[in-house]
Amino acid sequence: MKKIIIVLLLVLPFVGNLAQNTGGKVNSQSSLEVEGIDYNTYNTALVQQAESGDAYAQNGLGVCFANGVGVTQDYAKAVEWFTKSAEQGYPAAQNNLGKLSYYGIGVTQDYAKAVEWFTKSAEQGNPDGQYLLGICFYQGIVVSQDYAKAVEWFTKSAEQGNPDGQFYLGNSFYLGTGVTQDYAKAVEWFTKAADQGQLVALNNLGACYESGYGVPQDLAKAFELYTKSANLGFPMAQNNLGVCYQSGKGVSQDFSKAFEWYTQSANQGYPDAQNNLGLCYVLGVGVTRDYAKAVEWFTKAAEQGNPEAQNNLALCYDRGDGVSKNPSKAVEWLTKSANQGHPGALYRLAMCYENGYVVYRNHEKAKELIEKAANLGNKQAKEALKNFE
Repeated sequence: MKKIIIVLLLVLPFVGNLAQNTGGKVNSQSSLEVEGIDYNTYNTALVQQAESGDAYAQNGLGVCFANGVGVTQDYAKAVEWFTKSAEQGYPAAQNNLGKLSYYGIGVTQDYAKAVEWFTKSAEQGNPDGQYLLGICFYQGIVVSQDYAKAVEWFTKSAEQGNPDGQFYLGNSFYLGTGVTQDYAKAVEWFTKAADQGQLVALNNLGACYESGYGVPQDLAKAFELYTKSANLGFPMAQNNLGVCYQSGKGVSQDFSKAFEWYTQSANQGYPDAQNNLGLCYVLGVGVTRDYAKAVEWFTKAAEQGNPEAQNNLALCYDRGDGVSKNPSKAVEWLTKSANQGHPGALYRLAMCYENGYVVYRNHEKAKELIEKAANLGNKQAKEALKNFE
């Protein structure tokens, strides 16, 4: 069962709890925490302080409306108060307003505005704004894609101890994007982030220990890190933990536990886990065999574009396992999987063209597909290629 080893994509995060006040002085005009005011929940004193023009309190009030803390959740009100605070130069509010602008929550979606606010915050030295701006440069959101610039901002954030900045900097070293690839450096930054409970860094650090990238291989340590990330709800780690239990890597083999973790991950919509769960139902791993359930999970993963699941679903339609036999559907899913370079699907689709199964017989097309499958290491394709002229 395939396991994704490392998070390769950067996704702009929007956490439920927006950046809140942390106490002490803040970097905006005359905005200081006032004794006797609770800035983390809606209350009369906070409202009065915000209405008096205090940027610190305005951001706090915005957080209350955004998260429904002591007051009915109201994103439009949150935007109103974040804007008042942000326009006075308060960086946490600028970040929060940028996130809401990015996702179009409480305000019209506007990527340019989001980047504008992230930039204002980052240039004031705010570590959240710095890594968020780094993500924009990494993905080319409004600004031109620039991995080096992204690393520059990730570094500024990471060096201030921001766990998300540390994670993204570690990812850059792991992938060699914007910086020379360096697994040891990746491990260093993943570790700093993981030590602060950054759930994706915990998973990625586990993957480094499993593979021996940048650190001596240690399957027990990998299992420990996957477990921490999985318990925090990260679906990729939950799937990875399921693989550990199924294969007995770093832990005693336990099919029931494997099934349990695949299920948790699959229920969050993670396609690899959905495919793995489908295979559990086919093979009876930790659960009674149930081909109909397998088809259900293969379908969920296949519809998200997972090539393994597309290939598995094609086999179900071809054999009539858990679903009415449907050769046309089988070839349809084989084609989707083969188009993504799945070796087994390429070989089976080649045989369809060679034998005229559902599709018109096409020897040249079959040979082309067989060669692709063989080049990807498929043993059946390598053997079959000997018989093609």
